[in-house]
Amino acid sequence: MNGFPLFSASDASDVETDVEGDEDTEILGDPFHPVTSSSIDAVQLPIFVDEPVDTYAMRNKPAMLQCIAMYALTVSFKCSGRTNLDNITHKSDFVDPQTGIRHVEVNINITRDMIEEYYGLDKFKCECVAMSSRGDIKSRPAVIKEACK
Repeated sequence: MNGFPLFSASDASDVETDVEGDEDTEILGDPFHPVTSSSIDAVQLPIFVDEPVDTYAMRNKPAMLQCIAMYALTVSFKCSGRTNLDNITHKSDFVDPQTGIRHVEVNINITRDMIEEYYGLDKFKCECVAMSSRGDIKSRPAVIKEACK
């Protein structure tokens, strides 16, 4: 069995055909019109529109990092080797109606306590990880320092 639905000759009379159909219209899900390679190539690695930047965390005001990626299915933050899900303050995604490109935005708050609890040899850094069906990419790391005490 080749996976195509079976039609009898009597079923053919029930099928309507559009002789003057629009050539740009692609029929999806029809076994006689396979997905073209151009539609597969449209799926690509995410691209960062906005990456986190170096900042300071103060005693009463956490540092806020933002990340926006195009073509991403999910976006998350990884801070000093740990994925931080608890401090995500805003997460949204939308499709640009003019281009049809998906954008995912994530914001996270980094408190002074998080920085003080980090005992690594390097500075406390956060990076954005954007994932798509083609793979995932990381943004530039942002260094978060404690403001003067």
